[in-house]
Amino acid sequence: MKNLIYFIACITISGAYTQEICTLDSLTKRVIDSTYIDLIKKNKVSGLSIAIVDKGKIVYATGYGFSDVAAKTPASSQSMYRIGSITKSFTALSIMQLQASSKLSVTDDLRQHLPEFQIGFQKALDHPILLRHMMAHISGMPSDLMNGFFTETPPNNAWTIEQARLLKMSYAPAYSHSYSNLAYTLLGEVVTRRSNIAYDQYIQQEIFKPLEMQSSFIHPNEAQPTPKSYLGKTLIDEPLIRDAAAGLIHSNVEDMANYLLMYLNRGRFNGNQLIDSLSILEMEKKQTSELTLPENGNFGYGLYNSSYYYKRGTDSSMVQVIGHSGDTYTFHADMKYIPELGVGVVLLTNSNTGNAINSGQRLLRTYLKATQNATLRLATPDSLSPVKNAFQPGKYCITNLLFEANNDEKLKFKQGPVKIVAKKQAQDYYMMKAILLGFIPIKIKGQAICFEEKSGTIFIKALDLENKTTEYIGYKLGPNSVSDSWRQACGTYKVVNAIPCKECPKMDVDFKNLSLQVSEKDGLIQLVLGGKGVGISNTYYAATESEKTVITVGIGRGNGETFQLLDNGNIFYSGFLFEKVK
Repeated sequence: MKNLIYFIACITISGAYTQEICTLDSLTKRVIDSTYIDLIKKNKVSGLSIAIVDKGKIVYATGYGFSDVAAKTPASSQSMYRIGSITKSFTALSIMQLQASSKLSVTDDLRQHLPEFQIGFQKALDHPILLRHMMAHISGMPSDLMNGFFTETPPNNAWTIEQARLLKMSYAPAYSHSYSNLAYTLLGEVVTRRSNIAYDQYIQQEIFKPLEMQSSFIHPNEAQPTPKSYLGKTLIDEPLIRDAAAGLIHSNVEDMANYLLMYLNRGRFNGNQLIDSLSILEMEKKQTSELTLPENGNFGYGLYNSSYYYKRGTDSSMVQVIGHSGDTYTFHADMKYIPELGVGVVLLTNSNTGNAINSGQRLLRTYLKATQNATLRLATPDSLSPVKNAFQPGKYCITNLLFEANNDEKLKFKQGPVKIVAKKQAQDYYMMKAILLGFIPIKIKGQAICFEEKSGTIFIKALDLENKTTEYIGYKLGPNSVSDSWRQACGTYKVVNAIPCKECPKMDVDFKNLSLQVSEKDGLIQLVLGGKGVGISNTYYAATESEKTVITVGIGRGNGETFQLLDNGNIFYSGFLFEKVK
């Protein structure tokens, strides 16, 4: 009876667009509402919707701000948003469903299902491209094809597969965790091939329908247009994302709450078993243990998994916070759930500043504190692994930063107007300080670097001394010489095949103005991408792979990328063709 009274007190329906579901007590509701009303105001977010599930049902679903500012339509539990990369969990779930029906195995090579996919391999070392590695972002697949990523008229997957003929894999399999939208695009095509229906139809039929996600869709149309979103106060009709299986699903928090409940119920929703519980466990389990360059993060199949300490009174236990976030240009989303507690949350926003407030962990903490007087704290290692200094003099790279290191006791390098000085400590790591403009000191607290040898390569590791975590960020470069072809190719280039996008100029990602500067520096090829209003200002350094191919140096997403010099003198990169102008 008490819950019924709360439900009647909390539910608000005003017209066709405003809806709130609530079985919370008034104090908990007030705590959550005040938190998010303050957050959207402080961060100038136009609209936010949230949902909380607990004990097998939605306990709160509401909205703050506006889904349509001009029409003053309040954001609600039924307001539609683009969920971005949360889509990847749907794609991974689809692969697991197809495995359960014996239509594929996650240990299959991608080319068993897409035989026309003919990507190159560095040093001509062909290796399997496993579906399970792709789902966990450890396949070594390049991160993105930037040309046409945002456009009203995206090319199809056949175009994407054709572009891959001019690419090379960025890394060997299970080398490092490197996020790849391209990998998930190809997984979506595998879903189409093995199910014999289009990817969007498969998601509709096998996931949306049994989960009663009646409002959700992938490709907008006249009946289901792209939700409104905002860049500051400017209305944006955000273009389509070409990589639909990586980030194009549109949904609301009520539908997404059903999706959360399916995971919490181990693959089951309202009597429908979408997938067996063991497959859910495989999706949630850390799939990155085999990495050559291990990391602290735990990524499964389309889901991240982090350990937290849950404390209530004097009782404390370890729980797993699982989910995925989603970020497009103007939509920011997050989905998180805790299997041990049966609790999950989803947050969807419609503004470019929404990434400041879409933390699922924050909403979980707020809810658990208000309802259970419990706390969540990220579990970190008790100590750092011992450091054994493997420094060697030579040239090092940290992404797009090159520096020469010859002094074992003190390192110096510059990043723009900032000079970094790193001094060796008794523990064999290097503490850092920054000097801005040559005279303004800036403290770098709790951060250090060290040098480690693996398989004959000297790597640079970043150390977080407070959280006891590490990350590989660079390595010592080997000898390299620039080929005659690339030496002659040095000069200025302009893009000649940018896929049109009407809304992109508003978003400052107008690729038709993209330019490329090519020069030789320190035995490497320096490549500078930029241009007015293109949203890119990147400098890459690339090592010679062959007479006409160079590969960008560095570790992680956006590195290990291919620049290909074509027979006609043009340069290919990430789907773009560049023509020399001087």
